[in-house]
Amino acid sequence: MTPKKFPTKARMEVARIHNSHNIANLTEQKIWICFSPADYDRGGYGSAHYSVIHIGYKTDPDGPWYNHGNKTFLSLSKSKEEILPEAIIWTNEKFGSREWVRDPWGSYQDASALELAWAQVKAAEAEAKNGND
Repeated sequence: MTPKKFPTKARMEVARIHNSHNIANLTEQKIWICFSPADYDRGGYGSAHYSVIHIGYKTDPDGPWYNHGNKTFLSLSKSKEEILPEAIIWTNEKFGSREWVRDPWGSYQDASALELAWAQVKAAEAEAKNGND
C-alpha cells in the first residue's frame, strides 16, 4: 500500500532527511518543485515563484543567472495556487508524467519519494530501537 503523506519532519530527522533536497535525492530523477516567497530586501530577487529544481542539472540553462539554472514560474498577478499547475504541467512534459505530493517543507516531490522516505525512516527507527535494547 502506498502511503498518502510523508513522515513528519521529526521522524525524518532520525533518518538524516533534513530538507526537500534530501528527499529528492532519494529518487531516480532527483527533481522537485519549490516555492519561494517574494523577497525585496537586501539582495532579494523579487517576485514570488515556483522553481523546478533538478539535482546536478539546470532545468532552464538559458534562464537569467539569478534563477541558478532553475525553471521558474512567477506569480506576478497570480496566486500560488494558480501557478503551481503550470509548474507541474511543464515538469511532467519535460521529464515525464508523474504524481506530485507536498513534503513537510512545503515543496512538491515525485510520489515515489514517499515510499523511499518511509523506508528510510522505518529502517532508521528500527536501528535506533535495536541500538537502545
